[in-house]
Amino acid sequence: AYIDNADNGVTSTFGDIQLTATEKATISATSVAAAFSAGLVGLAGAGADSINSIGNTTKTYIGNSQVQAQGSLGLTAIDDSKIDAFAGAISAAVTGSTGASLATNNISNQIIAEIANSTSTAVTGSIDLKADAKSTIQAIAAGGVGAGTFAIGGAVTVNNISNTIKAGITGVSTTTAQGNVNATATNKATIASLAGQIAGAG
Repeated sequence: AYIDNADNGVTSTFGDIQLTATEKATISATSVAAAFSAGLVGLAGAGADSINSIGNTTKTYIGNSQVQAQGSLGLTAIDDSKIDAFAGAISAAVTGSTGASLATNNISNQIIAEIANSTSTAVTGSIDLKADAKSTIQAIAAGGVGAGTFAIGGAVTVNNISNTIKAGITGVSTTTAQGNVNATATNKATIASLAGQIAGAG
């Protein structure tokens, strides 16, 4: 959401001017593997992985323009992206069994609210720039292995959120408001991760 190169200006003679951009990208991924072996000498192996990534730009800006609101002027950029991932592996054999589960997730977004090289006026109100990151990763890696002689298993989750969050007034800009001029960047990103493995041999 933007106003850019508005040579003749943008004016609200009554009320506010609000620019809002919201990101709600969602990934729901499930990866499951199973292996079984029977016989006098039996070996089995199973592996499951879930690899997911989100990388977007959510931006509200006013650039190279003259903007006047009779009330308030607001720019809001919100990131509400989410990854739900599950990886599970089950393996069973008479002699030997191996199993591995891996969930790898990454969110790397840009959330920006910006006024650049512009003249902005809120005649009777405030000017507010808000960039809010609410990215969420929920990941589970689980597995079970069983065998008569040996059983080896592993479960791993690797998760990363590395957002860029900016709210500000840049360049050659003039900003005038009857009320406050606020620029707020908030990071509320969360990661919930669980990795578990059960192995048994007799």
